[in-house]
Amino acid sequence: QYTTYYNADGNVCIARRKLPLGKWMEVILPYATGSSDAHNVISMGICTADGTIHLAYDHHDHPLHYCCSEVGLANEPETMKWHADNFGKNTDELVPGVKISGVCYPRFISRPDGNLFFECRHGSSGSGDNHLRLYTGETHTWSNFGRYIQGRDISPEDACAYINRLDYDKN
Repeated sequence: QYTTYYNADGNVCIARRKLPLGKWMEVILPYATGSSDAHNVISMGICTADGTIHLAYDHHDHPLHYCCSEVGLANEPETMKWHADNFGKNTDELVPGVKISGVCYPRFISRPDGNLFFECRHGSSGSGDNHLRLYTGETHTWSNFGRYIQGRDISPEDACAYINRLDYDKN
């Protein structure tokens, strides 16, 4: 079982325990938010295809704040030590060399094949686009899946990209 939160100093934290009543083990990551904006939640996704844990945090029309664990961390919790070194550095890129800006409401969506979508809005409510990106566990890489809501380039009265929920299943 995993949970994420900001500690009193604003650091991104991730904790895990063995179910049903194992002791919580906390990792404090070096990234710290300077905001108390309730929009700036931490989103977590687990790619079961390769056991990576993905975190996106501190977004309200900000550059991407993202880190990913080493391969196997979620799939082999009994054999892998749990510490901050398991996670990569904070980055604003999913694909090397391609910076991502204007991120709001990030979320990870598990796919039935074990891979992972990353979904977010880019831009403000009356002028934002929603995009999907695909993480493939076999190659450990991200690719752009595409824009599925167009809120930019049209009248703000016509589109307001607030997504309440997305589900993805075998159907």
